[in-house]
Amino acid sequence: MNLKIIGSAIAVVILLIASLVALVFVGILPNPLIGLLLDPPEHSARYYPRDTIAYGWLTLYPEDGQLDQMVDLFERFDELPEMQDRLDDLQDDVEDESGFEFEEELEKWIGADISVGLLEENNDPVGVMTVSVRDFGNALVFMEDWTDHLEDEEGFRFDLDNAGGAWIWTDENRDLSFALTEEVLLVVVADDPEDPQEDMLDLVMGGSDRSLAETEEFKAARQEFSNRRFTSAFVDIEELLDLLEDSDLVSEEVYDFAAVSDSADLPRWAALSAQWIDRGLVLEAILPNTEDFGDDLQVLDGPAELVPVETVAILATTFDPDLNNWKSMIPMEARTS
Repeated sequence: MNLKIIGSAIAVVILLIASLVALVFVGILPNPLIGLLLDPPEHSARYYPRDTIAYGWLTLYPEDGQLDQMVDLFERFDELPEMQDRLDDLQDDVEDESGFEFEEELEKWIGADISVGLLEENNDPVGVMTVSVRDFGNALVFMEDWTDHLEDEEGFRFDLDNAGGAWIWTDENRDLSFALTEEVLLVVVADDPEDPQEDMLDLVMGGSDRSLAETEEFKAARQEFSNRRFTSAFVDIEELLDLLEDSDLVSEEVYDFAAVSDSADLPRWAALSAQWIDRGLVLEAILPNTEDFGDDLQVLDGPAELVPVETVAILATTFDPDLNNWKSMIPMEARTS
């Protein structure tokens, strides 16, 4: 996969969505989703195949007062000198880069849910994004303008097709594909985006129910999530290690993923959810029960070796996976109270 070729377009797509989320949450833009009947959390998981490696979900309309709490906190930043001017500049920069305005384009059609995922196809990673659609007509106008912009400014050349009620734009030479249905906008980044796109469209259109949402692991994770969550993530650890080992994304000289899979009693999956409480963010990490987790885990001495030299910033951390060591630090009276 040529990440440098597709990087500019995908960066703008992600920047647009992330900026819209930020601008809605800080109150610069009105939230277009108020009053709508919202889908349940992780609704988009039914669009993803059963062997999805990683899945993340976010709602633009957190319920139970969370959106008001977010806006209340962010409004305090407006009191800082030049904060409002910087936010306005951010909005202007994104709109200048993309060629359209939020109020005039995205706000007309975007739904409440956004998801991202990591799949595998022929031992290569496949990046996926879905954005829920509440107005298909305006979404189609947006996509026509957006693909025209990518062709004019970024050098893409899309083939347009209509299959089974879905409008599909594909540039196989640039590893990028869009598919628009009445329900969702699907973005696929892959060496060959056709197969993973067809598989996901089959799930979107109801041609199959063999989705991530129906797996026992994902169901177990969802049962442990807080009901107030506004975002969540799920990772199939075994599948992720297999991809890293088979795809040669990371050299065995840097990290021996095969040895980790064979020697460590790793959890089958991991999950994370977040909720907003008053002026704080609460994160909940979830793992299935395992025995001796972490006893044989390999220590990564040089995390900087995993990223290219052009990397602007990197954050690495570590922790002791042996919960018994954590428990030993808690006073006995606190453990029995």
